[in-house]
Amino acid sequence: MEQDKIVHQFKTMENLREIIKDYEKALTTPTRELSHPTLYRKRDVSSEDRLIHGVRAKDWLFSADEKWVLPHSQMGLSFSSSWQHLKGVYKMKEKRNPDSPIHVYWVLESSELPKKLKFESD
Repeated sequence: MEQDKIVHQFKTMENLREIIKDYEKALTTPTRELSHPTLYRKRDVSSEDRLIHGVRAKDWLFSADEKWVLPHSQMGLSFSSSWQHLKGVYKMKEKRNPDSPIHVYWVLESSELPKKLKFESD
């Protein structure tokens, strides 16, 4: 039953795989409904997670005063860059949030990242 729900979610009038291939660096992130794709609220994280202005502390390397995010090649937000990875993450989010729809956000443009910060493949 759950598998049917996932397959239905990804059905469209056009083949999304072909559209996605047109974007050289298309990145996606599945997010629970009413949640922000990059920031968290206390209700979005476990009780052990600490938030700093909506940013989960364990995702980033912060300066000692916690006012700055410092560059680190192993920390940051995760995005899916392939169709298969997106489906896997979507399925996981759907299982962890059974009462809330999951939406997919797309990063289609390049971002102006501060110097020494960049997108890093896992």
